[in-house]
Amino acid sequence: MKIFSHYMLFIAVLCISLFFACTSNIELPLSPDEKFGVPSSGSVLHYWCVSEDLRQCQEPVDDHCPDDSWNLVSNCRFNSSSSSNTGSSSSNNVGPNSSSSSDEVSSSSSSIDLGLTGDFEFRNFDYSKNGNRIYWLNTGNMHSSTTGAGGNGKLYNTLKITNAVAANCDTAITIEATIGSTIINIPFVTPPATSQVTVPGELTAHAVATCDGKKDTLRTTTATVVSDPTLTDCPAQILPSTYVAKTKKEYVKGLISLRDNYERCNDVIYAPGNNADSLNFAALPAGPQTPSLNITASVQCTGGVTVTHKNCPVSGVVVADNYFKFDHEGGTKESISNGTTVIEVLDGYDKIQGGVIIGKAPVTRLGCELNPAGSGELSIKINGGATITNYWVEATLPAYATNGNRILLEKITPSPAVCIVMF
Repeated sequence: MKIFSHYMLFIAVLCISLFFACTSNIELPLSPDEKFGVPSSGSVLHYWCVSEDLRQCQEPVDDHCPDDSWNLVSNCRFNSSSSSNTGSSSSNNVGPNSSSSSDEVSSSSSSIDLGLTGDFEFRNFDYSKNGNRIYWLNTGNMHSSTTGAGGNGKLYNTLKITNAVAANCDTAITIEATIGSTIINIPFVTPPATSQVTVPGELTAHAVATCDGKKDTLRTTTATVVSDPTLTDCPAQILPSTYVAKTKKEYVKGLISLRDNYERCNDVIYAPGNNADSLNFAALPAGPQTPSLNITASVQCTGGVTVTHKNCPVSGVVVADNYFKFDHEGGTKESISNGTTVIEVLDGYDKIQGGVIIGKAPVTRLGCELNPAGSGELSIKINGGATITNYWVEATLPAYATNGNRILLEKITPSPAVCIVMF
């Protein structure tokens, strides 16, 4: 009996040993406590639902993934900021100076797809041509809307982050807009609140979100805000000379220009006169203008825009009765009657010898005599100087060198006289 008892005890120990040996390599499924609890080693296990097709991961809900296309694993390689095995990510900021759209938040180890959808751009411009995107100063309706060109908002914004959970982003997207260092208010409101841009310059708007605890610029768009149109300052010499004539219209176009026009205003108009190209002095009395003459530049604009006109005073203006321009040396003698005459000459003329042009030569003299020649002495003033009485009266080049190559000739007596230019 004692031998039999020892034999039975040996058989029992052998069976128990074999049982544990046979079952030790069988892997049993982990319980929820083992998945998400604290194992005996003390380390914390964290599991994720991962989609290879979507390249996304998210927290399990009640220990389950959304469907069979998601796998339950202990490491999310698509989300470095959330994985317990990868550490913290670096800055995700795209940068406020970026002019292109950015749909990704970058990190030091991987890239997270934000799933960014929609548009973010300025629209409803006050002026748009040849690539110009212009808003007028103090333009209204400076707000963000989702109605595009059909609405009256200036910023069209339909951006959405569809993968906010995986990217660890706040769902709210804010707008940060500036002109230089000036902050511009572009609210998202329905109906729009009164909002205007009161400073000119380059307008830049950023769509901004906070992802993984850091501010990220998602999109950037730009436009230009221009000032109301204004006339440039008066030039030092608005007329070609202080010697003008009742019989000649003086060309003045381009002396004063219009800034920030953008097709809002017509051409500059000058007065006295009736067009934008010249001034007409026919209505003014001959002789010196006292007080000094005012040349007025003005412009007519549309859309309720008013441009302040410019008054340009001109001193010492003398209006003459006649005007002659000598285009070449040794040409036809011009007959001058009583009264004052403006005589204009060119800086240089073709010097002709034997019917051939041999070069350029400056005009050095203007000579006048009675008609017929040698019939007596001529008494005239040149440039308001002393009266000269002679059978032949000459003015030399220095008389032309100033005042627009013009001289003012006052014929005293008798009449008529003829004048000619010479080398």
